[in-house]
Amino acid sequence: MIDLLNKLYDKIAYWEQTSEELNWEYDQSICAILEPLKSTKTESEIAEISDLIYQATYQVRRDGFRLGAQYMAKLLMETLGNAAE
Repeated sequence: MIDLLNKLYDKIAYWEQTSEELNWEYDQSICAILEPLKSTKTESEIAEISDLIYQATYQVRRDGFRLGAQYMAKLLMETLGNAAE
């Protein structure tokens, strides 16, 4: 199930318009975070830091999607189980 949810996020949810808007907001935030570092870090160091931030935010969003979907499935199972009684 985890693989299926990860694929759903990677192929569908990540590319939805709301996610695209969120990606733009992340881009703006990451640029703001990296701006002060430009005077003390090399371009390759900044690129590494940027990649780490993007990887971390992507993983957190993916995990959040998965946890939310699992919670909803559990909630529906419990609700439908109680309705059948």
